[in-house]
Amino acid sequence: MIRPRRARERAPDGPPARYSPAMSRRRGSMAVFDLEPEEPAAGDPGAPLGEGAGPDIDDERPSRTERTLARLRRVPRRAWAITAGVVAAAVVATGAGVAAGTAFAERQRVERLAAAPGGVVGVEAALDEAWTVDTDSSVLAVLPDGGVVVRDGADVLAVDVATGDERWRRTLGSMVDCGPTPVDPAEWTMPVDQVVCLSGEADDRTVTVLAADGAVVGERSLGDVTDLMVAPAPDGMIVVVEPDGPVPEPRRFSSDEKAYRVLDEGRLDGPGATLRYEDALTGGVHASVAAPFDPEETDDCLTWMNERAEIDLAGGSLRSSPGVVELRRCGVRIIWAPPGDARGMDPELGTAADGWWQSAVRSVDGGIAVQRSGQRHLLAGLDDDPEGVLLSGLLLDPRSTDGTGGPRLVATTTGLVALEPDDLAGEPRWEWSWDPEDLAIVTDPMELAWSTQVLARTADVVLVQLFGGGLVGLDAETGQERWSVDEPVEGWVDELWPFGAVTDGHEVLLLLSGAEDSYTLARLDLDDGRVVAQESRDGVPGWYPGTVDGHLVVHTSDGTSTTVTDEGGHVVHEDPGAALHGSAAG
Repeated sequence: MIRPRRARERAPDGPPARYSPAMSRRRGSMAVFDLEPEEPAAGDPGAPLGEGAGPDIDDERPSRTERTLARLRRVPRRAWAITAGVVAAAVVATGAGVAAGTAFAERQRVERLAAAPGGVVGVEAALDEAWTVDTDSSVLAVLPDGGVVVRDGADVLAVDVATGDERWRRTLGSMVDCGPTPVDPAEWTMPVDQVVCLSGEADDRTVTVLAADGAVVGERSLGDVTDLMVAPAPDGMIVVVEPDGPVPEPRRFSSDEKAYRVLDEGRLDGPGATLRYEDALTGGVHASVAAPFDPEETDDCLTWMNERAEIDLAGGSLRSSPGVVELRRCGVRIIWAPPGDARGMDPELGTAADGWWQSAVRSVDGGIAVQRSGQRHLLAGLDDDPEGVLLSGLLLDPRSTDGTGGPRLVATTTGLVALEPDDLAGEPRWEWSWDPEDLAIVTDPMELAWSTQVLARTADVVLVQLFGGGLVGLDAETGQERWSVDEPVEGWVDELWPFGAVTDGHEVLLLLSGAEDSYTLARLDLDDGRVVAQESRDGVPGWYPGTVDGHLVVHTSDGTSTTVTDEGGHVVHEDPGAALHGSAAG
Protein backbone atom coordinates (compact mmCIF):
# COMPACT_ATOMS: atom_id res chain seq x y z
CA MET A 1 0.00 0.00 0.00
CA ILE A 2 1.30 3.45 -0.92
CA ARG A 3 0.33 6.52 1.04
CA PRO A 4 1.05 9.60 -1.11
CA ARG A 5 2.11 12.95 0.24
CA ARG A 6 2.50 16.40 -1.31
CA ALA A 7 4.45 16.68 -4.55
CA ARG A 8 7.93 18.13 -4.75
CA GLU A 9 8.33 21.78 -5.71
CA ARG A 10 11.09 22.27 -8.23
CA ALA A 11 13.33 25.24 -8.79
CA PRO A 12 13.26 27.23 -12.06
CA ASP A 13 15.18 25.66 -14.92
CA GLY A 14 17.60 28.56 -15.40
CA PRO A 15 18.40 32.24 -14.95
CA PRO A 16 16.26 34.95 -16.57
CA ALA A 17 17.09 36.27 -20.02
CA ARG A 18 19.64 39.08 -20.13
CA TYR A 19 19.52 42.50 -21.88
CA SER A 20 21.10 42.21 -25.32
CA PRO A 21 23.48 44.85 -26.81
CA ALA A 22 21.67 44.38 -30.12
CA MET A 23 18.76 46.26 -28.60
CA SER A 24 20.75 49.52 -28.37
CA ARG A 25 22.49 49.72 -31.76
CA ARG A 26 21.96 52.51 -34.42
CA ARG A 27 19.95 54.81 -32.24
CA GLY A 28 20.52 57.78 -34.61
CA SER A 29 18.66 56.16 -37.50
CA MET A 30 15.77 54.90 -35.45
CA ALA A 31 12.29 56.41 -35.44
CA VAL A 32 11.10 56.36 -31.84
CA PHE A 33 7.45 56.76 -31.06
CA ASP A 34 4.95 55.80 -28.42
CA LEU A 35 2.04 53.63 -29.41
CA GLU A 36 0.29 54.35 -26.14
CA PRO A 37 -1.90 57.51 -26.34
CA GLU A 38 -1.08 60.34 -23.99
CA GLU A 39 -3.47 61.27 -21.19
CA PRO A 40 -5.87 63.83 -22.74
CA ALA A 41 -5.69 67.38 -21.44
CA ALA A 42 -8.56 69.12 -19.76
CA GLY A 43 -11.24 70.04 -22.28
CA ASP A 44 -9.93 67.57 -24.81
CA PRO A 45 -12.93 66.07 -26.59
CA GLY A 46 -11.20 62.72 -26.25
CA ALA A 47 -11.37 62.91 -22.45
CA PRO A 48 -13.65 60.34 -20.83
CA LEU A 49 -16.97 61.55 -19.62
CA GLY A 50 -17.45 61.55 -15.92
CA GLU A 51 -18.68 63.64 -13.09
CA GLY A 52 -18.70 67.33 -14.20
CA ALA A 53 -17.76 66.49 -17.76
CA GLY A 54 -20.33 68.90 -19.25
CA PRO A 55 -22.84 68.39 -22.03
CA ASP A 56 -22.31 66.12 -25.04
CA ILE A 57 -20.88 67.95 -28.08
CA ASP A 58 -20.56 67.01 -31.70
CA ASP A 59 -16.79 66.52 -32.24
CA GLU A 60 -15.67 66.61 -35.90
CA ARG A 61 -11.95 66.14 -35.09
CA PRO A 62 -10.38 62.74 -35.95
CA SER A 63 -10.63 60.16 -33.23
CA ARG A 64 -7.64 59.12 -31.13
CA THR A 65 -7.23 55.89 -33.17
CA GLU A 66 -7.35 57.79 -36.46
CA ARG A 67 -4.69 60.25 -35.23
CA THR A 68 -2.38 57.36 -34.19
CA LEU A 69 -2.76 55.65 -37.58
CA ALA A 70 -1.99 58.91 -39.33
CA ARG A 71 1.23 59.25 -37.32
CA LEU A 72 2.23 55.69 -38.24
CA ARG A 73 1.68 56.39 -41.96
CA ARG A 74 4.17 59.27 -41.75
CA VAL A 75 6.97 57.00 -40.49
CA PRO A 76 9.55 56.42 -43.34
CA ARG A 77 9.73 52.89 -44.78
CA ARG A 78 13.44 52.63 -43.88
CA ALA A 79 12.64 53.33 -40.25
CA TRP A 80 10.05 50.56 -40.29
CA ALA A 81 12.69 48.13 -41.53
CA ILE A 82 15.14 49.17 -38.82
CA THR A 83 12.48 48.90 -36.14
CA ALA A 84 11.40 45.45 -37.30
CA GLY A 85 15.05 44.30 -37.28
CA VAL A 86 15.60 45.57 -33.76
CA VAL A 87 12.46 43.87 -32.49
CA ALA A 88 13.44 40.61 -34.18
CA ALA A 89 16.97 40.83 -32.75
CA ALA A 90 15.55 41.43 -29.28
CA VAL A 91 13.33 38.38 -29.58
CA VAL A 92 16.24 36.25 -30.81
CA ALA A 93 18.52 37.56 -28.07
CA THR A 94 15.91 36.84 -25.41
CA GLY A 95 15.40 33.31 -26.71
CA ALA A 96 19.16 32.76 -26.88
CA GLY A 97 19.52 33.96 -23.30
CA VAL A 98 16.87 31.53 -22.09
CA ALA A 99 18.44 28.70 -24.09
CA ALA A 100 21.90 29.53 -22.73
CA GLY A 101 20.55 29.64 -19.18
CA THR A 102 18.81 26.28 -19.61
CA ALA A 103 21.92 24.71 -21.11
CA PHE A 104 24.04 26.08 -18.27
CA ALA A 105 21.65 24.68 -15.65
CA GLU A 106 21.60 21.29 -17.38
CA ARG A 107 25.39 21.22 -17.58
CA GLN A 108 25.60 21.96 -13.86
CA ARG A 109 23.10 19.18 -13.11
CA VAL A 110 25.04 16.64 -15.17
CA GLU A 111 28.35 17.59 -13.55
CA ARG A 112 26.84 17.43 -10.06
CA LEU A 113 25.34 13.97 -10.59
CA ALA A 114 28.48 12.64 -12.29
CA ALA A 115 30.50 13.59 -9.21
CA ALA A 116 27.94 12.38 -6.65
CA PRO A 117 28.38 9.07 -4.82
CA GLY A 118 25.75 6.77 -6.30
CA GLY A 119 24.65 9.47 -8.74
CA VAL A 120 23.57 8.82 -12.33
CA VAL A 121 22.60 11.41 -14.93
CA GLY A 122 19.34 9.60 -15.64
CA VAL A 123 17.78 6.58 -13.94
CA GLU A 124 15.86 5.64 -17.08
CA ALA A 125 19.14 5.47 -19.02
CA ALA A 126 20.83 3.56 -16.18
CA LEU A 127 18.23 0.85 -16.61
CA ASP A 128 19.52 0.24 -20.14
CA GLU A 129 22.71 -1.78 -20.48
CA ALA A 130 25.06 -0.07 -22.93
CA TRP A 131 28.02 -2.48 -22.92
CA THR A 132 29.44 -5.67 -21.43
CA VAL A 133 33.08 -6.65 -20.98
CA ASP A 134 34.23 -10.14 -19.99
CA THR A 135 36.45 -9.96 -16.91
CA ASP A 136 37.42 -12.18 -14.01
CA SER A 137 37.34 -9.36 -11.46
CA SER A 138 35.17 -6.55 -10.27
CA VAL A 139 36.42 -2.97 -10.63
CA LEU A 140 39.92 -2.89 -9.17
CA ALA A 141 40.46 0.87 -9.38
CA VAL A 142 38.76 4.00 -10.70
CA LEU A 143 40.71 6.25 -13.06
CA PRO A 144 40.25 9.94 -13.86
CA ASP A 145 38.04 10.87 -16.84
CA GLY A 146 35.66 7.92 -16.53
CA GLY A 147 37.91 4.87 -16.63
CA VAL A 148 37.97 1.69 -14.53
CA VAL A 149 40.61 -1.01 -14.18
CA VAL A 150 39.72 -4.72 -14.33
CA ARG A 151 41.58 -8.01 -14.71
CA ASP A 152 41.41 -10.49 -17.57
CA GLY A 153 43.60 -13.48 -16.77
CA ALA A 154 47.23 -12.35 -16.65
CA ASP A 155 46.27 -8.96 -18.12
CA VAL A 156 45.14 -5.72 -16.54
CA LEU A 157 43.05 -3.42 -18.70
CA ALA A 158 41.34 -0.05 -18.49
CA VAL A 159 37.74 0.25 -19.70
CA ASP A 160 35.92 3.46 -20.63
CA VAL A 161 32.64 3.54 -18.66
CA ALA A 162 30.84 5.56 -21.34
CA THR A 163 31.47 3.13 -24.20
CA GLY A 164 32.98 -0.06 -22.80
CA ASP A 165 35.97 0.47 -25.08
CA GLU A 166 39.37 -0.78 -23.99
CA ARG A 167 41.75 2.11 -23.30
CA TRP A 168 44.89 0.07 -22.64
CA ARG A 169 46.06 -3.39 -21.58
CA ARG A 170 49.16 -4.65 -19.75
CA THR A 171 50.30 -8.24 -19.18
CA LEU A 172 51.61 -8.66 -15.63
CA GLY A 173 51.59 -12.43 -15.04
CA SER A 174 49.89 -14.75 -12.58
CA MET A 175 47.77 -13.99 -9.51
CA VAL A 176 47.30 -10.32 -10.39
CA ASP A 177 45.69 -7.99 -7.88
CA CYS A 178 45.43 -4.22 -8.40
CA GLY A 179 44.09 -1.25 -6.49
CA PRO A 180 43.22 0.67 -4.46
CA THR A 181 39.77 -0.85 -4.89
CA PRO A 182 36.63 1.21 -4.07
CA VAL A 183 34.22 -0.29 -1.55
CA ASP A 184 31.92 2.44 -0.21
CA PRO A 185 29.93 4.74 -2.57
CA ALA A 186 32.13 7.71 -1.62
CA GLU A 187 35.26 5.84 -2.74
CA TRP A 188 33.91 5.42 -6.28
CA THR A 189 34.28 9.21 -6.58
CA MET A 190 37.98 9.07 -5.56
CA PRO A 191 39.88 8.28 -8.80
CA VAL A 192 43.58 7.49 -8.60
CA ASP A 193 46.41 8.70 -10.83
CA GLN A 194 48.47 5.58 -10.17
CA VAL A 195 47.36 1.94 -10.13
CA VAL A 196 49.37 -0.43 -7.95
CA CYS A 197 49.42 -4.09 -9.03
CA LEU A 198 50.76 -7.22 -7.31
CA SER A 199 51.60 -10.33 -9.33
CA GLY A 200 53.34 -13.66 -8.95
CA GLU A 201 53.22 -16.47 -6.38
CA ALA A 202 53.50 -15.70 -2.68
CA ASP A 203 57.14 -16.83 -2.60
CA ASP A 204 58.10 -14.38 -5.38
CA ARG A 205 55.70 -11.45 -5.43
CA THR A 206 56.26 -8.36 -7.61
CA VAL A 207 54.69 -4.91 -7.38
CA THR A 208 54.16 -2.81 -10.51
CA VAL A 209 52.97 0.80 -10.60
CA LEU A 210 51.01 1.95 -13.66
CA ALA A 211 50.10 5.51 -14.62
CA ALA A 212 46.50 6.37 -15.44
CA ASP A 213 47.30 6.00 -19.16
CA GLY A 214 48.70 2.50 -18.64
CA ALA A 215 52.38 3.43 -18.83
CA VAL A 216 54.64 1.46 -16.49
CA VAL A 217 56.04 3.81 -13.85
CA GLY A 218 58.24 1.10 -12.31
CA GLU A 219 58.32 -2.24 -10.53
CA ARG A 220 60.01 -3.90 -7.55
CA SER A 221 60.46 -7.47 -6.38
CA LEU A 222 58.97 -8.07 -2.93
CA GLY A 223 60.41 -11.56 -2.65
CA ASP A 224 58.74 -14.07 -0.34
CA VAL A 225 55.63 -12.59 1.31
CA THR A 226 54.18 -15.87 2.57
CA ASP A 227 54.09 -14.64 6.18
CA LEU A 228 52.89 -11.15 5.27
CA MET A 229 49.69 -9.56 4.05
CA VAL A 230 50.23 -7.09 1.21
CA ALA A 231 47.67 -4.95 -0.62
CA PRO A 232 47.73 -2.04 -3.11
CA ALA A 233 47.20 1.43 -1.61
CA PRO A 234 46.68 4.99 -2.86
CA ASP A 235 49.45 7.33 -4.07
CA GLY A 236 51.72 4.59 -5.42
CA MET A 237 52.02 2.78 -2.10
CA ILE A 238 51.35 -0.66 -0.65
CA VAL A 239 50.07 -1.71 2.77
CA VAL A 240 52.16 -4.38 4.45
CA VAL A 241 50.96 -6.29 7.53
CA GLU A 242 53.66 -8.15 9.45
CA PRO A 243 53.06 -10.22 12.60
CA ASP A 244 55.19 -9.11 15.55
CA GLY A 245 55.98 -12.68 16.59
CA PRO A 246 55.66 -16.33 15.59
CA VAL A 247 52.19 -17.38 14.42
CA PRO A 248 51.08 -20.74 15.88
CA GLU A 249 49.83 -23.48 13.60
CA PRO A 250 46.03 -23.87 13.36
CA ARG A 251 44.57 -25.73 16.32
CA ARG A 252 41.94 -28.39 15.57
CA PHE A 253 39.19 -29.59 17.89
CA SER A 254 37.16 -32.77 18.09
CA SER A 255 33.94 -30.79 18.54
CA ASP A 256 32.62 -27.29 17.95
CA GLU A 257 31.76 -26.94 21.64
CA LYS A 258 35.41 -27.31 22.69
CA ALA A 259 36.50 -24.65 20.21
CA TYR A 260 33.82 -22.24 21.38
CA ARG A 261 34.83 -22.84 24.99
CA VAL A 262 38.41 -21.76 24.28
CA LEU A 263 37.20 -18.61 22.58
CA ASP A 264 34.66 -17.76 25.27
CA GLU A 265 37.14 -18.19 28.10
CA GLY A 266 39.66 -15.87 26.47
CA ARG A 267 42.45 -18.47 26.52
CA LEU A 268 43.89 -17.44 23.18
CA ASP A 269 47.40 -16.07 22.84
CA GLY A 270 49.13 -14.95 19.69
CA PRO A 271 51.09 -12.17 18.01
CA GLY A 272 49.90 -8.68 17.24
CA ALA A 273 50.73 -7.00 13.98
CA THR A 274 52.40 -3.93 12.52
CA LEU A 275 50.87 -2.14 9.55
CA ARG A 276 53.14 -0.12 7.25
CA TYR A 277 52.56 2.17 4.31
CA GLU A 278 55.49 1.59 1.97
CA ASP A 279 56.44 3.32 -1.25
CA ALA A 280 55.71 0.59 -3.77
CA LEU A 281 58.86 1.21 -5.79
CA THR A 282 61.43 2.18 -3.15
CA GLY A 283 60.18 0.36 -0.05
CA GLY A 284 60.44 3.54 2.01
CA VAL A 285 58.06 3.56 5.00
CA HIS A 286 55.68 6.52 5.00
CA ALA A 287 53.80 5.60 8.17
CA SER A 288 53.27 2.64 10.51
CA VAL A 289 50.98 1.63 13.35
CA ALA A 290 50.97 -1.28 15.80
CA ALA A 291 47.90 -3.43 16.46
CA PRO A 292 48.17 -5.44 19.71
CA PHE A 293 46.71 -8.92 20.17
CA ASP A 294 43.37 -9.04 21.97
CA PRO A 295 42.16 -12.49 23.17
CA GLU A 296 38.57 -11.20 23.22
CA GLU A 297 38.66 -10.28 19.53
CA THR A 298 37.55 -13.70 18.29
CA ASP A 299 35.16 -13.02 15.39
CA ASP A 300 37.73 -14.11 12.77
CA CYS A 301 39.28 -17.03 14.65
CA LEU A 302 37.06 -20.01 14.00
CA THR A 303 37.10 -21.91 10.70
CA TRP A 304 36.16 -25.42 9.60
CA MET A 305 38.45 -27.80 7.76
CA ASN A 306 37.05 -31.17 6.65
CA GLU A 307 34.04 -30.54 8.89
CA ARG A 308 36.25 -30.07 11.95
CA ALA A 309 36.49 -26.79 13.84
CA GLU A 310 39.87 -25.12 14.08
CA ILE A 311 41.29 -21.85 15.40
CA ASP A 312 43.55 -20.20 12.85
CA LEU A 313 45.52 -17.17 14.05
CA ALA A 314 47.01 -16.56 10.60
CA GLY A 315 43.77 -16.19 8.68
CA GLY A 316 41.96 -12.94 8.12
CA SER A 317 41.34 -10.19 5.60
CA LEU A 318 42.94 -6.90 4.65
CA ARG A 319 40.93 -4.12 3.03
CA SER A 320 42.88 -1.34 1.36
CA SER A 321 40.57 1.08 -0.43
CA PRO A 322 41.09 4.71 -1.47
CA GLY A 323 39.89 5.96 1.91
CA VAL A 324 40.23 3.20 4.52
CA VAL A 325 42.54 0.36 5.59
CA GLU A 326 40.94 -2.33 7.73
CA LEU A 327 42.73 -5.41 9.09
CA ARG A 328 40.62 -8.27 10.45
CA ARG A 329 42.55 -11.20 11.90
CA CYS A 330 42.11 -13.56 14.80
CA GLY A 331 42.90 -11.45 17.86
CA VAL A 332 43.72 -8.34 15.83
CA ARG A 333 41.48 -5.71 14.30
CA ILE A 334 42.39 -2.19 13.34
CA ILE A 335 41.03 0.58 11.13
CA TRP A 336 43.46 3.03 9.60
CA ALA A 337 43.37 5.99 7.24
CA PRO A 338 45.86 6.45 4.39
CA PRO A 339 48.72 8.82 5.25
CA GLY A 340 48.70 12.23 3.68
CA ASP A 341 44.94 12.47 4.05
CA ALA A 342 43.82 16.03 3.38
CA ARG A 343 41.91 16.05 6.65
CA GLY A 344 45.09 15.46 8.62
CA MET A 345 43.62 12.82 10.92
CA ASP A 346 45.69 10.74 13.27
CA PRO A 347 46.35 7.55 11.26
CA GLU A 348 45.20 5.27 14.10
CA LEU A 349 41.43 5.41 14.46
CA GLY A 350 41.26 2.53 16.87
CA THR A 351 42.33 -1.02 17.64
CA ALA A 352 40.58 -4.00 19.13
CA ALA A 353 42.03 -3.08 22.52
CA ASP A 354 40.19 0.25 22.36
CA GLY A 355 36.81 -1.37 21.79
CA TRP A 356 36.52 -0.52 18.06
CA TRP A 357 35.10 -3.28 15.93
CA GLN A 358 33.15 -4.47 12.91
CA SER A 359 33.57 -2.04 10.02
CA ALA A 360 34.43 1.40 8.77
CA VAL A 361 32.65 3.53 6.17
CA ARG A 362 34.09 6.38 4.16
CA SER A 363 31.18 8.80 4.43
CA VAL A 364 29.74 10.59 1.41
CA ASP A 365 29.77 13.78 3.51
CA GLY A 366 33.40 13.42 4.61
CA GLY A 367 35.20 11.60 7.38
CA ILE A 368 35.33 7.93 8.34
CA ALA A 369 32.59 6.37 10.45
CA VAL A 370 33.88 3.62 12.75
CA GLN A 371 31.52 1.45 14.79
CA ARG A 372 32.04 1.09 18.51
CA SER A 373 30.48 -1.87 20.32
CA GLY A 374 27.76 -2.06 17.68
CA GLN A 375 25.91 0.85 19.28
CA ARG A 376 27.57 4.07 18.13
CA HIS A 377 29.74 5.50 15.41
CA LEU A 378 32.80 7.66 15.82
CA LEU A 379 32.95 10.09 12.91
CA ALA A 380 36.65 10.82 12.51
CA GLY A 381 38.76 12.85 10.10
CA LEU A 382 36.54 15.92 9.93
CA ASP A 383 38.01 19.24 8.84
CA ASP A 384 36.77 21.13 11.91
CA ASP A 385 37.22 18.32 14.44
CA PRO A 386 40.23 16.05 13.72
CA GLU A 387 39.67 14.07 16.95
CA GLY A 388 36.23 13.01 15.77
CA VAL A 389 32.66 13.19 17.01
CA LEU A 390 31.06 10.30 18.90
CA LEU A 391 27.52 10.08 17.57
CA SER A 392 24.47 9.04 19.59
CA GLY A 393 23.91 6.00 17.38
CA LEU A 394 24.89 4.46 14.04
CA LEU A 395 25.52 6.67 11.02
CA LEU A 396 23.34 5.59 8.08
CA ASP A 397 25.47 6.68 5.16
CA PRO A 398 23.35 6.77 1.97
CA ARG A 399 23.98 4.25 -0.79
CA SER A 400 23.25 6.95 -3.37
CA THR A 401 22.98 10.76 -3.52
CA ASP A 402 22.25 13.47 -6.07
CA GLY A 403 25.18 15.61 -4.91
CA THR A 404 23.06 18.28 -3.21
CA GLY A 405 24.11 17.49 0.36
CA GLY A 406 21.68 16.97 3.21
CA PRO A 407 21.39 15.83 6.81
CA ARG A 408 23.46 13.02 8.28
CA LEU A 409 21.03 10.35 9.51
CA VAL A 410 21.81 8.55 12.75
CA ALA A 411 19.85 5.50 13.95
CA THR A 412 19.38 5.37 17.73
CA THR A 413 17.29 3.37 20.19
CA THR A 414 14.36 5.76 19.67
CA GLY A 415 14.44 6.30 15.92
CA LEU A 416 16.20 8.40 13.29
CA VAL A 417 17.94 11.67 14.07
CA ALA A 418 18.82 14.08 11.24
CA LEU A 419 21.94 16.07 12.12
CA GLU A 420 22.95 19.26 10.41
CA PRO A 421 26.02 18.41 8.32
CA ASP A 422 27.98 21.44 9.57
CA ASP A 423 26.85 21.19 13.23
CA LEU A 424 26.85 17.59 14.41
CA ALA A 425 26.70 18.58 18.08
CA GLY A 426 23.87 21.08 17.63
CA GLU A 427 20.11 20.69 17.62
CA PRO A 428 18.91 18.04 15.12
CA ARG A 429 17.13 19.19 12.00
CA TRP A 430 14.39 16.66 12.77
CA GLU A 431 13.70 13.33 14.46
CA TRP A 432 11.60 10.37 13.33
CA SER A 433 10.44 7.71 15.80
CA TRP A 434 10.38 3.94 15.35
CA ASP A 435 7.01 2.29 14.85
CA PRO A 436 5.68 1.10 18.25
CA GLU A 437 4.67 -2.21 16.66
CA ASP A 438 8.27 -2.82 15.57
CA LEU A 439 9.57 -1.89 19.02
CA ALA A 440 7.24 -4.49 20.55
CA ILE A 441 8.75 -7.25 18.39
CA VAL A 442 12.44 -6.79 19.23
CA THR A 443 14.23 -7.37 22.52
CA ASP A 444 16.77 -4.59 21.91
CA PRO A 445 15.71 -1.34 20.18
CA MET A 446 19.11 -1.24 18.46
CA GLU A 447 17.93 -4.20 16.38
CA LEU A 448 15.81 -1.68 14.48
CA ALA A 449 18.89 0.50 13.91
CA TRP A 450 21.02 -2.41 12.70
CA SER A 451 18.41 -3.44 10.12
CA THR A 452 17.82 0.08 8.73
CA GLN A 453 19.62 1.57 5.74
CA VAL A 454 19.39 4.73 3.66
CA LEU A 455 19.13 3.77 0.00
CA ALA A 456 19.06 7.32 -1.37
CA ARG A 457 19.27 10.91 -0.20
CA THR A 458 18.34 13.78 -2.50
CA ALA A 459 17.59 17.46 -2.08
CA ASP A 460 13.97 16.57 -1.35
CA VAL A 461 13.66 12.99 -0.12
CA VAL A 462 15.50 10.50 2.09
CA LEU A 463 14.64 6.93 1.05
CA VAL A 464 14.91 4.59 4.05
CA GLN A 465 14.52 0.82 4.24
CA LEU A 466 13.22 -0.09 7.68
CA PHE A 467 13.12 -3.13 9.94
CA GLY A 468 11.04 -5.73 8.11
CA GLY A 469 12.04 -4.36 4.71
CA GLY A 470 9.41 -1.67 4.09
CA LEU A 471 10.38 1.58 2.37
CA VAL A 472 9.54 5.09 3.55
CA GLY A 473 10.18 8.41 1.84
CA LEU A 474 10.95 11.16 4.36
CA ASP A 475 11.08 14.86 3.58
CA ALA A 476 14.76 15.83 3.73
CA GLU A 477 14.02 19.20 5.35
CA THR A 478 11.28 18.32 7.85
CA GLY A 479 11.37 14.55 8.31
CA GLN A 480 7.67 14.36 7.46
CA GLU A 481 6.61 11.05 5.95
CA ARG A 482 5.69 11.63 2.31
CA TRP A 483 4.84 8.02 1.50
CA SER A 484 5.49 4.46 2.59
CA VAL A 485 5.23 1.08 0.87
CA ASP A 486 5.58 -2.36 2.40
CA GLU A 487 6.22 -4.33 -0.80
CA PRO A 488 7.28 -2.19 -3.79
CA VAL A 489 7.82 -5.26 -6.00
CA GLU A 490 6.59 -8.83 -5.87
CA GLY A 491 8.82 -11.02 -3.72
CA TRP A 492 10.24 -8.06 -1.81
CA VAL A 493 12.31 -9.12 1.25
CA ASP A 494 11.22 -12.78 1.03
CA GLU A 495 13.07 -13.28 -2.26
CA LEU A 496 14.55 -9.94 -3.29
CA TRP A 497 16.74 -7.61 -1.24
CA PRO A 498 18.50 -4.40 -2.33
CA PHE A 499 22.26 -4.74 -2.68
CA GLY A 500 22.66 -1.31 -4.27
CA ALA A 501 20.91 1.85 -5.39
CA VAL A 502 21.60 4.82 -7.69
CA THR A 503 19.64 8.04 -8.14
CA ASP A 504 19.27 11.07 -10.41
CA GLY A 505 17.46 13.11 -7.76
CA HIS A 506 13.95 12.33 -9.01
CA GLU A 507 14.01 8.54 -9.25
CA VAL A 508 16.06 5.74 -7.71
CA LEU A 509 17.14 2.52 -9.38
CA LEU A 510 17.13 -0.36 -6.89
CA LEU A 511 19.34 -3.37 -7.63
CA LEU A 512 17.83 -6.45 -6.02
CA SER A 513 19.50 -9.81 -5.43
CA GLY A 514 18.04 -13.05 -4.20
CA ALA A 515 17.23 -15.06 -7.30
CA GLU A 516 19.54 -18.02 -7.94
CA ASP A 517 21.03 -16.89 -11.25
CA SER A 518 19.65 -13.41 -11.86
CA TYR A 519 19.07 -10.01 -10.30
CA THR A 520 16.32 -7.42 -10.63
CA LEU A 521 16.36 -3.70 -11.35
CA ALA A 522 13.42 -1.55 -10.27
CA ARG A 523 12.84 2.15 -11.06
CA LEU A 524 11.10 3.88 -8.17
CA ASP A 525 9.65 7.41 -8.26
CA LEU A 526 10.83 9.31 -5.19
CA ASP A 527 7.76 11.57 -5.26
CA ASP A 528 5.27 8.85 -4.42
CA GLY A 529 7.10 5.50 -4.07
CA ARG A 530 5.66 3.95 -7.24
CA VAL A 531 7.74 1.43 -9.19
CA VAL A 532 7.49 2.69 -12.77
CA ALA A 533 9.62 0.02 -14.45
CA GLN A 534 11.18 -3.32 -13.56
CA GLU A 535 13.28 -5.96 -15.31
CA SER A 536 15.41 -9.00 -14.52
CA ARG A 537 18.92 -9.72 -15.80
CA ASP A 538 21.02 -12.86 -15.91
CA GLY A 539 24.00 -13.19 -13.61
CA VAL A 540 24.79 -13.20 -9.92
CA PRO A 541 26.08 -9.87 -8.54
CA GLY A 542 29.70 -10.36 -7.56
CA TRP A 543 30.28 -7.04 -5.79
CA TYR A 544 28.49 -3.87 -4.80
CA PRO A 545 27.56 -1.75 -7.84
CA GLY A 546 29.16 1.64 -8.29
CA THR A 547 28.83 4.80 -10.34
CA VAL A 548 31.59 6.45 -12.33
CA ASP A 549 31.01 9.75 -14.13
CA GLY A 550 27.25 9.25 -13.94
CA HIS A 551 27.32 5.68 -15.32
CA LEU A 552 26.14 2.61 -13.41
CA VAL A 553 28.72 -0.20 -13.29
CA VAL A 554 27.70 -3.72 -12.19
CA HIS A 555 29.87 -6.83 -11.87
CA THR A 556 28.20 -10.24 -12.24
CA SER A 557 29.16 -13.91 -12.42
CA ASP A 558 27.45 -16.76 -14.23
CA GLY A 559 28.05 -19.05 -11.26
CA THR A 560 30.93 -21.02 -12.80
CA SER A 561 34.61 -20.91 -11.88
CA THR A 562 37.70 -22.23 -13.66
CA THR A 563 41.23 -22.50 -12.29
CA VAL A 564 43.86 -21.72 -14.93
CA THR A 565 47.37 -23.15 -14.40
CA ASP A 566 50.64 -22.94 -16.30
CA GLU A 567 52.75 -25.87 -17.60
CA GLY A 568 54.28 -26.35 -14.17
CA GLY A 569 50.90 -26.67 -12.51
CA HIS A 570 51.07 -23.25 -10.85
CA VAL A 571 47.81 -21.35 -10.59
CA VAL A 572 47.79 -18.43 -13.01
CA HIS A 573 44.39 -17.09 -12.10
CA GLU A 574 40.85 -18.00 -11.16
CA ASP A 575 38.31 -17.40 -13.93
CA PRO A 576 34.86 -17.03 -12.33
CA GLY A 577 33.05 -16.61 -15.64
CA ALA A 578 32.25 -13.00 -14.85
CA ALA A 579 31.47 -9.80 -16.71
CA LEU A 580 31.31 -6.06 -16.12
CA HIS A 581 28.21 -4.20 -17.30
CA GLY A 582 27.88 -0.47 -17.93
CA SER A 583 24.90 1.80 -18.52
CA ALA A 584 24.33 4.88 -20.63
CA ALA A 585 24.58 8.21 -18.84
CA GLY A 586 21.25 9.67 -19.95
